[in-house]
Amino acid sequence: MRLVLILLLVGTVFGGEVKNLVFMVGDGMGIPIITITRERFSRLAIDDLPATALIVTRPLGGGIPDSASSMTAYMTGEKVGRGAISYKDGKPLTTILEMAEEKGKCTGIVTNTRVTHATPAAAYAHVPDRHMEEEIGRFLLPSVNPRIEDGVEVIIGGGKRKLERILGSLEKEGYRVTGSLEELRPGLGKVIVLLAEDHLGFGAPLPLMVESALNVLRGCEKGFVLIVEGGLIDIALHRRDLEAAIRETYIFDRAVKKVLEMVELDDTLIVVTADHGHAVLDTRLFRTALGLHTSEDVVLKAVGKGSERFRGTLENVDVFHILKTILGF
Repeated sequence: MRLVLILLLVGTVFGGEVKNLVFMVGDGMGIPIITITRERFSRLAIDDLPATALIVTRPLGGGIPDSASSMTAYMTGEKVGRGAISYKDGKPLTTILEMAEEKGKCTGIVTNTRVTHATPAAAYAHVPDRHMEEEIGRFLLPSVNPRIEDGVEVIIGGGKRKLERILGSLEKEGYRVTGSLEELRPGLGKVIVLLAEDHLGFGAPLPLMVESALNVLRGCEKGFVLIVEGGLIDIALHRRDLEAAIRETYIFDRAVKKVLEMVELDDTLIVVTADHGHAVLDTRLFRTALGLHTSEDVVLKAVGKGSERFRGTLENVDVFHILKTILGF
């Protein structure tokens, strides 16, 4: 009996607090676009997440962040320069997704952009330049990137064109490659769902994509880590299409709502944040997106096991270290 109590104590101290993590990034979803979206659609799902922190987004050396440097900070706990994808000083940086694979957890990536785009890429790839997208795709192969062990269990997004040269290799290494969400089911094995040649179009069903991934991952005995990106917010803002950005922010928020409906918070942590902000001119007469990233702080919201640790003002690298502790990695 005494030994059992000691083992339970050790598990509590070193085993982490949470079984599952859903980490959701609204690309370019700064506070202004959240505010404008709330005014349009009323209270959002993210508003009801109780834990709140402000996140400093500056990259290594300061200046304006991009998705590569900021997502790398979240995924690895290291500041890097603009454009680097989980890579620093000539060496790869191990990501939270790769740590999850090492611990025997299932993993997933969902994005409405290309799966080789900067934000999702920072979860699994290691290159000095975000534009090396064909090389980035090769890191989905366990033979190229042994850090993902037997491979990411479920990947949903766009960008089939960037992966064309390795589709055969992906299949040889155990992935099922499909263009339909309807084929997803528990026990299918590793699967990549490529829904578009490039980014998905505005209005893509991100909540359904997230639901499909969770249906695959929820049965994993040791738990899962799911990375979700609402990347079309950023694309709309770069195009100075504020109306599209508002709609995409709302769609991303509906994806957050879908996660809340599907997971048990007693063993799951949900974290919702942005990689960087975007310049939005807001006056009484008109609003317009300026198409430029900003270095402003972004908001992080969280709920579930361990979420109370997110408070105050944090560097983006701090988020990684908090996640690592909560997961027991």
